[in-house]
Amino acid sequence: MGIISIPMAGKVQNSLSRLYHGDLFTTRSNIAFFFLAGLLIRELLAPWTGHPYDFEVFVRVGYYVSKGINPYIILKPVKGISFSPYGNLYSVGYPPLWPMICGGMYLLFRSLSFLTSSPFLYYSLLKQPAIIADLLCAFLFIRLIPDQKLGKKAALFWLFNPLTIIFSSVWGMFDSLAVLLCLISLLLLVRKKAVFSGVSLGISAALKMIPVIFIPVFSLFSEKKVRFFIISIVVTLAAALLPFILFGWNPTSFFFAISSQAVNARTSPSVGGLTAFSIFNLINMKFPNTFSPQFLVALSYIWIPAFVIFYIWLLLPFFRKKMSSSIDRSKDLARQQIGSLSLQSVLRYSIIAALIFLITRVWISEQYVLYFIALALIDIALFSPEKKKIFTIMWVLALLFLIANNTLLIRFLTPVWTHAFYIDLSINNSPFYGKIRYVVTALIATLFYIAAIKMLILYYRDGKKKPVETDSTPTSMNKMDA
Repeated sequence: MGIISIPMAGKVQNSLSRLYHGDLFTTRSNIAFFFLAGLLIRELLAPWTGHPYDFEVFVRVGYYVSKGINPYIILKPVKGISFSPYGNLYSVGYPPLWPMICGGMYLLFRSLSFLTSSPFLYYSLLKQPAIIADLLCAFLFIRLIPDQKLGKKAALFWLFNPLTIIFSSVWGMFDSLAVLLCLISLLLLVRKKAVFSGVSLGISAALKMIPVIFIPVFSLFSEKKVRFFIISIVVTLAAALLPFILFGWNPTSFFFAISSQAVNARTSPSVGGLTAFSIFNLINMKFPNTFSPQFLVALSYIWIPAFVIFYIWLLLPFFRKKMSSSIDRSKDLARQQIGSLSLQSVLRYSIIAALIFLITRVWISEQYVLYFIALALIDIALFSPEKKKIFTIMWVLALLFLIANNTLLIRFLTPVWTHAFYIDLSINNSPFYGKIRYVVTALIATLFYIAAIKMLILYYRDGKKKPVETDSTPTSMNKMDA
């Protein structure tokens, strides 16, 4: 980032001091208007839209779980609530916490049947956790960014960004709920509440497995590193496995679903999405069998060694300092050399983890970018304004990919207009547009991939500008890395 002027450093340090000691500014009344506007937009879209596959799965899962049935089975259409023309569908590839939330929403829907039995109420209820999470994420940006002006800008960005609106209230995806818990964990981490921070991150990982990549990072920055790590892992495993014990569900299909999500444990490998790996699909379309299924499945493992290397790179300096401090018998010196890192470092390494995920996974769904966007939004507001341009390029490319990949969003109208489903299919299967769609999405995905690599390089180089701060005293989190 370069050298920060003393007045600027003092201003940011004072702002951070307010954050860590809980002395936060009170938002002005006009921010309430924008929150209500963001809520209204989402609520108006929620009942009538939904992804014809993903959201339909959630619709069916809610029904099955409400009946006490294991959701990790082949899901048949449910009369009265199914909207998609799909027949039998595979279930979710997530831990059972989200299916249980879906079941709760279905029970709430049934309890409100005296008002209306319309399935549109059910569709709206299923989206409420993600919609509420969107609003709370925006609120947390204000909390995590002490500068009032920058905090509000970040909140407004999240509230009215087309990506967040589409994912939560149109698509029906719940990643914003997992992101919210990550942000809560981050806030608790800088407040030095390791136990609650670990619980929050563990629940986030129990919703979607993606936040697992942040557990080693957050653990290292916690004052109680081992305790944080153990709590996060235990909470994740407990939330993922206890429902099978309590309800007597067979976990076999769940384990297959998770392994399938992690390493493509399937006969037909899933390669593509918002990644340059989608080029392999494009080449196979033009030159069949150029890349064999075995090769594509093998590629799906590369994210594992990538993260092993990242964690080794992350932990080595810590262990070196620990060894050097053990040689020096001075406890005060040891405290200075071993401890929590600064907020900027927490964000930097977490963003690097999110970028490694986006770069090394052979399948990237559009909503996976939310984890990077949320963390980078805070970092750019507080520490890295020079990265704003490439950040903007990345989220705009993600939006363009979302629109092109989902046929100008036509398919999301299926709940209210079944013909939208068939229009989507006919367009995508047409000889002309079908090929154009593959080319356009592959191009956008490749540009996004290049931008992600560029951003990763920038964050890697940030660490060379100044040694990572490791003072563990209460004021250490107020210090900035250059």
